[in-house]
Amino acid sequence: MTRCLFASDLHGRTSRYDALLAAAAAERPAAIFLGGDLLPPGSVPQPAGADFLLDWLGPRLERLHGRLGAAYPAVLAIFGNDDPRAEE
Repeated sequence: MTRCLFASDLHGRTSRYDALLAAAAAERPAAIFLGGDLLPPGSVPQPAGADFLLDWLGPRLERLHGRLGAAYPAVLAIFGNDDPRAEE
């Protein structure tokens, strides 16, 4: 059986993403499915010019890739109703 991880409603909370990435490093799933409501709410202030996907999540996924190498999982995401369409 193929091992996969699924998470949704992370709402940009870094502690939730940290837990997910730690689980991915420990369990080495074939895939991570992210099922919506992934980004911080519009009311959460971001540092000037900061982009959650490019500036926060992207580098962490790159570090995970460096750590896992060929065992790095496929990461598949679909945005939810709370995620801005401009981010798609």
